[in-house]
Amino acid sequence: MSWNHRVVRRFYPNTHMDDSMLYEIYEVYYNEDGTIGSITEEPISIMEETVDDLKKTVERLTKCLEQPIIDYETLQEVN
Repeated sequence: MSWNHRVVRRFYPNTHMDDSMLYEIYEVYYNEDGTIGSITEEPISIMEETVDDLKKTVERLTKCLEQPIIDYETLQEVN
């Protein structure tokens, strides 16, 4: 099983008295055949011991913005 970070579209009903579609970064786990096996329940949070490490992490996470977005409910890529 492999994993990476991906942008995930997730629907939150009745958020702040309104339905909300939000885009967040999650850890996504893949099956051996490359299909999505699972997504973490919560989006990631970013914490590092130094600002330099934080900068490197943000630069690495920026790459997931170049990948197709995944729908949280269906685990399918969306446009």
